[in-house]
Amino acid sequence: MGTMNKLNLCRPGYGASCALCCGSHNYNASFEEIHALFKKRREMLKLYTRTYIVNCLRTSRSNLTGSYYPLSTIDEGIIITLPKLYQDGIQCPFVILLDDETIGCTLYPETAHEDMRFDCFQNYTCKYFSCYSKEILADDEIIYAARLFRDWYYYTLLIHSINVLRQFREHQPDPEQVNPEDIQNLKQLLKDQLFTETNLHTIHSYFS
Repeated sequence: MGTMNKLNLCRPGYGASCALCCGSHNYNASFEEIHALFKKRREMLKLYTRTYIVNCLRTSRSNLTGSYYPLSTIDEGIIITLPKLYQDGIQCPFVILLDDETIGCTLYPETAHEDMRFDCFQNYTCKYFSCYSKEILADDEIIYAARLFRDWYYYTLLIHSINVLRQFREHQPDPEQVNPEDIQNLKQLLKDQLFTETNLHTIHSYFS
């Protein structure tokens, strides 16, 4: 049975953040390479106004499918990326490092309004991704994962590996007291799943 968490799963605090629904981990690359990409994108996209990019995106939307095809309207020089891990998975070119540790959307980094980001999610991302973690995890479970990793890479993988999160928390209830060896073993497990669990990147259900 699901739960209605009150926290912002994407940014719960403690330095944690998530953009898996935008393909933050769908790169055939190391954490260091992806992190550097998000930082480079941030600097690249500073050269363009949000209004310009949003207008290009709206122009690129298909009336037939509702999806966006940014390469059809935006100079390819703006789009910098790395090879996909899963070809059928989403890989949004506008995920960046908002600061030195937090990832998010360059166009709408923080908003509660039903704007372009909401429109994009409803008409594009949801065709590829259903956030079961948001539906299932309780606030204390989200906070545990955030306190344990305090980053975007492993926090994301942990909250989307619900059974792993719950089993680890049961044996290690205090995230501040987990020994380094157990942390490293958990990181390795999550990294291994990244390359074997296709549902982290591909279609869960057409309608969410």
